[in-house]
Amino acid sequence: MLYLLLGIPILGILVFIHEMGHFLAAKACKIPVEAFSIGFGKPLLKKQIGETEYRLSPIPFGGYVKMIGESPDDPRKGGFSDHPVWHRALVAIAGPAFNIISAILFFACIALGGVKEYPHLSDTTVGVVDPQGAAASQIQPGDSILAIDDTPVSSWEEIQHRLALFGESYEITFLRNSDTRTETVFIPAPETNSFEHRGSGLYPQSIPVVGEVLSGGAAEKEGTLQPGDTLTHLEDTPVRSSIQITLALQEYEPEEGAIKITLRRKDTSKTVSITPAFNEETQRHLLGIQFAAPPYTQIEHSPVSALVYGVEKTGDMIQTMLYFLSPRRLQQTLQYSSGPVAIMQISGAAIRTGLRETLQLMAFLSINLGIINLLPLAITDGGILFFLGIETIWGKPVPQKAQELIARICTALLITLFLFITLRDIAQFSTLNALLQ
Repeated sequence: MLYLLLGIPILGILVFIHEMGHFLAAKACKIPVEAFSIGFGKPLLKKQIGETEYRLSPIPFGGYVKMIGESPDDPRKGGFSDHPVWHRALVAIAGPAFNIISAILFFACIALGGVKEYPHLSDTTVGVVDPQGAAASQIQPGDSILAIDDTPVSSWEEIQHRLALFGESYEITFLRNSDTRTETVFIPAPETNSFEHRGSGLYPQSIPVVGEVLSGGAAEKEGTLQPGDTLTHLEDTPVRSSIQITLALQEYEPEEGAIKITLRRKDTSKTVSITPAFNEETQRHLLGIQFAAPPYTQIEHSPVSALVYGVEKTGDMIQTMLYFLSPRRLQQTLQYSSGPVAIMQISGAAIRTGLRETLQLMAFLSINLGIINLLPLAITDGGILFFLGIETIWGKPVPQKAQELIARICTALLITLFLFITLRDIAQFSTLNALLQ
């Protein structure tokens, strides 16, 4: 519950940014604004300043800017409906535009604090293939992934984004021994516990180096491994990543006895045997070590390069969002979408984790809010732009009755979707709480 309460300020900030875009555009176009509200419902606080009443309302899942003349029944002159199309379009697009601009600034703030770049993530060569993963029969270690669904990929971040939806088939194009191939990989949806879901089972290459030998673990008791050891082979199989060790231990049975590990210690190669010890907390057999973090380069940004970084990250995320909203992926995207309850829970967790994680989440949510509001639905900013486009082509507005009918249909559909996602979030939240207790 605490996470939910901590998430409310993030939603409030993003709503404020969105509505401020509409508000400032209306003011710039000299459209009178009656009310500016953060939240819905009967105002908790309100203050009249000039022509506008500023409100803070109890339901934090949105907000609104109420302008004179939005309704054709409003007899007052000089309002929204009396202004030229380009004024009304500017007001409609300003909200999403502010969300996109704010995402750029959030990413820029992250960049000003320094950005870690991991070289192994910019190489799309497959390091490990989980035998239980979806791609085990088609992809092999050493394959270089070139494209997914005909869209080129150049990093593991892009690969993970493209393969994020479960219950879907993907066309994966890769290079194997100078031969370009394309395979269809189906990633099934998790049956019960999504935390155990193996997904595609594809992982990048990363040299596994022992960072710490844990007190009381198998490695300490047997004196076989030391910090700084580089693990090169498991039994007789080359090790390409620490995840390969983790996956092998998940399948380990005590009857197998000691496992053989070849390592490089300074300039010497040696082979040791170690018997994984059962850990009560994780209910798994472990070696009793922690792997060192992969090597990275710390990139320091100036204000200008931070803005460039913000633009690039925002552009990448918009591209990913549009991919998920494409007709091919829309059904699964809706199935795995999060509602306000889940968003507040995730936001609260991000706040407790740290400023960088909070800014990353705010950038992500802000882009989502901007893109979704540009969808051509009657009650969104995109719907207003759609009707204005028709008005520009026809030379006259869409009949009010037609607009109202379309708006009612869209409202009913969105409320149904909103309730479904919210109830699902509540059910998952309750299940998670039960598991944690």
